Amino acid sequence: MHSGIANHQWMNLATVVYRSLSLPGNSGAGNIPQKTFIGIHMSSTMSGDASLTLPTALTIRNISAVRELILDSLNNKSTTILDIDGDAQVDLSFVQLVTAARKQAEAQAARLVLARPAAGDLYDVLKRGGFLDEMTPDAAHFWLHQEKN
Repeated sequence: MHSGIANHQWMNLATVVYRSLSLPGNSGAGNIPQKTFIGIHMSSTMSGDASLTLPTALTIRNISAVRELILDSLNNKSTTILDIDGDAQVDLSFVQLVTAARKQAEAQAARLVLARPAAGDLYDVLKRGGFLDEMTPDAAHFWLHQEKN
């Protein structure tokens, strides 16, 4: 049952992203190839683990492709380690995607972790979005690598 809920959350996020890309005035955003990536690298660190180096643009313009990449890793590996460049361009769509991916991983008895604590744009988006206010110990551990009490 949890898996169905997580899949439903993925579908809702995909619908929001698709609709956002298709909005009038989104110059050319609807024409972005779904599976085009530059600079993505996936490597195995241990049996069942995958380190996923994400592109430097983690925004609404390519979030569908990033979603597919993360979902594929979650479906094939027990642990997915997201490697996000400190200079990456990040917007709220990426934080929403990662939040949904964490729930999907949990429903599949898999793990999703960040290679290092949130920094740069990612940290700024978390702060502006209120995600850093009254964080749960699990969220603080995930996003900031703070020890759980």
